[in-house]
Amino acid sequence: DLLLLLEEPNKPLIAARTRHGRNIRVPLSILSHESVDFHCQLCGHPSFPDFLRYAEHLIQEHFRTQLIGGLDNTGSYGGGMPSCPFPVCNGTVWGSIEALLVHYATHHHVLEKLMMFESEKISVNYRAAIKDSD
Repeated sequence: DLLLLLEEPNKPLIAARTRHGRNIRVPLSILSHESVDFHCQLCGHPSFPDFLRYAEHLIQEHFRTQLIGGLDNTGSYGGGMPSCPFPVCNGTVWGSIEALLVHYATHHHVLEKLMMFESEKISVNYRAAIKDSD
């Protein structure tokens, strides 16, 4: 892994949280107080100061339908709440559909996969436009 390459034997590792909310161990010397805003690549929305607000925007404005389609709806018949389709989350009860969507989109990296798919679609369209203009 990349973090293993950065590790220096005589410098202690500390626990840090990435801007995406993951806990990692890194040498103190590579950390910075600088903060970088998140920008939506799909629309002109003003930047977001943290990942949670950025993720909530992507979920609500761009990917809600796709994310809901990926949930496990077997328990939702008769008014029940859908659940996370990943086996490790079996039995987890969510307080709201919004909390479930944020969990599913971020914890299981579904949001990154959807963004990659959207980027690839745009790239294919650009390649086709360039080919047509030649």
